[in-house]
Amino acid sequence: MKRPTKQTEDGDVENRTIMRSSDDTGVDDEKVALLDQQTLLDQNGGKKEGEGDDSWMTDTWHPANVAIPLSYFCVGFALNFLSTPLTYYMVHVLDASPAQQSVVRTMQSLPWSFKLAYGFLSDCVPIRGMRRKPYFILGWTIYLLCHLTLAALIQPSIGPLTSLLFLGTVGYMMADVMTDAIVVERSQHESDDERGTIQAQGYIIRFVGSILGSAMGAVLYNRDTWGWGLTTPQMFALNAFVPFVVLYPAMAYLRDASDLKPIPVPIQCREIWGAVQKRNIWQPMAFIFAYNVMQIPNAAWSSFLIDGLNFSDFSIGVISVTGSVVSWLGLVVYKKFFFNTNWRGIYLWTTLITMFFSVLQLVLIFQLNQKWGIPNLWFALGDDAAAEFILAIQFLPMCIMYLGLCPGGAEGTTYSMLTTFSNVAGTVAYDIGTLMTHIWDVSNDAFAAKDYSGMWKLTLLTSVLQVLPMGLLWLIPGSPAEQRELQKSDSSNFWGGFLFLAVLFGSLVWTVIESIYEIMG
Repeated sequence: MKRPTKQTEDGDVENRTIMRSSDDTGVDDEKVALLDQQTLLDQNGGKKEGEGDDSWMTDTWHPANVAIPLSYFCVGFALNFLSTPLTYYMVHVLDASPAQQSVVRTMQSLPWSFKLAYGFLSDCVPIRGMRRKPYFILGWTIYLLCHLTLAALIQPSIGPLTSLLFLGTVGYMMADVMTDAIVVERSQHESDDERGTIQAQGYIIRFVGSILGSAMGAVLYNRDTWGWGLTTPQMFALNAFVPFVVLYPAMAYLRDASDLKPIPVPIQCREIWGAVQKRNIWQPMAFIFAYNVMQIPNAAWSSFLIDGLNFSDFSIGVISVTGSVVSWLGLVVYKKFFFNTNWRGIYLWTTLITMFFSVLQLVLIFQLNQKWGIPNLWFALGDDAAAEFILAIQFLPMCIMYLGLCPGGAEGTTYSMLTTFSNVAGTVAYDIGTLMTHIWDVSNDAFAAKDYSGMWKLTLLTSVLQVLPMGLLWLIPGSPAEQRELQKSDSSNFWGGFLFLAVLFGSLVWTVIESIYEIMG
């Protein structure tokens, strides 16, 4: 949320004249005090005058910050450790249909769309004077308890499995929002040229966690192939154990730099409404939403690999590990070679390449690779790895763009609002993918009977739809410099803000209703 400010020659921010132009003098005086307080803190490293050196703010491995990279690591681990076991468990043990599997994945991704609520809560309702740290600890504790409960259930059915995975994701998403908010606060002390460096480091570490999680998930859940390994309950228990050992000891040293008076809810709501009406927010976010909605996943792909091509749990795990490794490499490559590359160019060429590899899946469906002497697993590995690498390169530019949109004092709400809007679009894409499984026969029985007629049609449709948003590419800035120019614009539009919020909350409601329908049906 970019509040109206004017920069003077010596760098001070003049807010009083602008704020007092409103009729609501009482509320605005309170806001003036908050903004003046934030200005003072921004100039002194997030601390009050006289509190010492602030160089620790940009030192990722300082004791006060070390919980940040460790949290990113644990999020990456949590995202991928259960990927192989969960997929195999749903298909082989629960005999879940592609639609049911998609609903479970949707409910796992849905809490990513609640980021705005977490950020709003932490900005407005601090606990014992702290905005981030208490919610950070609470989130990881919820995650830990949910996975211990799944372990205790031994063989949870689709209903309890979906519910507890949903709540567990709510937990670590709450913690992740707090981590992002702290990073945004710290990033205020980076130069314009280096803005996003701390975040890039965090996400690289997150993908290291993804690699380790994928590898451990593939190796430890291997009874059907190797005759040894952990059971499903043991995998759930281990998933809870990792953050408890890795992250919890560092929580005691985490420093909450948000030493500010809590922002009253009316002011926060006015900030949000004012922000979403601004052209520099709703315009680029319109493209982000349209783009993510059209990246529709093929909900039947896992069932096709397992029931159609007889991929083992280990084979699925190898694909997961490979995807995590090349994703990490993609982030490293972007940071090293493409950090200052035009954002529109990155979106254009990465989308076209991703569509190419998505269409290439038809080779596997029609088994042409076998005629060329390429085993199914190797072809699937290469195709998936290339797609994950490209998507990773595409990931960071928009995260950096979000940083530039966040003002001081409401980092949690602003950043989480932007990422919520992006994530809810991805959740809607999952919902559309679920509905598309009803167009053609892509059931487990069809795959077992080697009937892939519906599969190739679904694959082609989801691949072609990916490029449609390229017609809106002009909506996003091409670089940080262009974004800063867009930021200078005071242009606002009531309907732009209205549509932003209508699409956001409408998508959330529709996702919940559609998921409940699929589970009950």
